[in-house]
Amino acid sequence: MTSPPARSVGRTLTIVSTVGMVLTVVATALAFVLVGRLHRSVDDSLGVAVQTIDAVDESITVSKQVVDTISTALDGVAATLTTIQGSTATASDTLDTLDTFLKGSLTSSVVSIQQVLPTIQGVAGAIDTSLTAISKLPIGPDYQPAISFADSIQGLSDAITPLPGDIDSLATNVADLQTSVASVSTDLSQLVGTVTSLQGDIKAIKDALDQYLPVAANAREVALHNRDRLRADTTLGRVLVILVGLVLILTQAATGWVGRLLVERETSMPVSVTTSESESADVLEI
Repeated sequence: MTSPPARSVGRTLTIVSTVGMVLTVVATALAFVLVGRLHRSVDDSLGVAVQTIDAVDESITVSKQVVDTISTALDGVAATLTTIQGSTATASDTLDTLDTFLKGSLTSSVVSIQQVLPTIQGVAGAIDTSLTAISKLPIGPDYQPAISFADSIQGLSDAITPLPGDIDSLATNVADLQTSVASVSTDLSQLVGTVTSLQGDIKAIKDALDQYLPVAANAREVALHNRDRLRADTTLGRVLVILVGLVLILTQAATGWVGRLLVERETSMPVSVTTSESESADVLEI
């Protein structure tokens, strides 16, 4: 004979199993939805990451093109500066030669000429006197120059007189120009050094950009791979949620079935007892 509380236990199990099944269905549905939302959220984040990586990749490509343009321009500037520096060195050598010529042989020649001209002028005066005297002879030449030979030599002497001062002035200007050229040459050397340094910096930037490009490509590949894995993992997660829900529902159904059996057994027991008592009474009457 089943104990009296069995029916209550059976009803309790039935109620608990029913509530459990309802809660399991609700929890399974919520878990299914949450897995989907989590998938969408992470997938959107990975999508934004891929777009960001693409933008970074494009920026790196554009930056590399700009750096290549700057590098080419700097190469042209460096070549031009080198040419100018060579021309400046040639000009400096020319000025050195000119300065040596002005202060050396040219000045000496002019001074020598100035020293000789008075002697030549005296000889020219003697020649003029002799030719004038001869021209007075019946058989002499007609010597009546507009300017005498001595006066011509005097004019030449007068013309040469300012030359030493002019040569000194020119030598001074050449010396100043030499100083300026030397200063320009120094500035050019510093500028060439600066451009060379910039070329090194540009090369370092180019190398860095060349390293960033494969990194960005790898990051994009990883993001896309994780996105594909996320889809597969989400599908698997939803399947697991459904399976766990089904297992729990079956467990709750089994619990409810046990409770129902207890209730049905408790309900059928009084009928059996009554039938036995009737049979016992019939036997006693006989």
